[in-house]
Amino acid sequence: MPESPHRVPAPPGGSQVRLGLAGRIRRVSLAHADVPIHLGALAAVWAAGAGFLMVRGGGLAWSAGPPGGLTAWALPVLLAGAVVGAVKARLVLVPYAARAVRRVHARGRSSLLGFLAPRSWAFVAVMMGTGVLLRHSALAEAQWGRALLCGLYMAVGTALAAADLVVLLALVDVLRGGPVATPGSDVGVA
Repeated sequence: MPESPHRVPAPPGGSQVRLGLAGRIRRVSLAHADVPIHLGALAAVWAAGAGFLMVRGGGLAWSAGPPGGLTAWALPVLLAGAVVGAVKARLVLVPYAARAVRRVHARGRSSLLGFLAPRSWAFVAVMMGTGVLLRHSALAEAQWGRALLCGLYMAVGTALAAADLVVLLALVDVLRGGPVATPGSDVGVA
């Protein structure tokens, strides 16, 4: 059987890969992903978390009020949560996002879930578990508890959204063909 013009000979110990558009070698694998896929996955995870938390915070404010309205504490608590979140983003999550972008660039093509370190994945699991416990605690039944949770959700959601912008800017830079960051450099990081 003749060789297909759309196949490239297999590397030693590897399988064949198909040529993609414009003759570029393209291989799709969930086990290994390139830098743009990692940055996109990181941005998507953080955006989903930020959106979920901000909607949850707004929902708590809305559900605590009279039908079709907000309570008197809702807007001040939401605004205070957004301000606290902006401070948290500046001091904690934006520098962490910059480190995560450098990690992705340094790792290059690697495991799809490698955009976060294993310790960071553990932290995400703990934060999600804590959120579930708080949401189902007696705190969510009291008016002051709802206000506290509303502010907390808004603060964490705002901080995640702000840090997500760092990742999105790095992704846009990579997609435009910008320089690839190396460990310890600020290339590709806003």
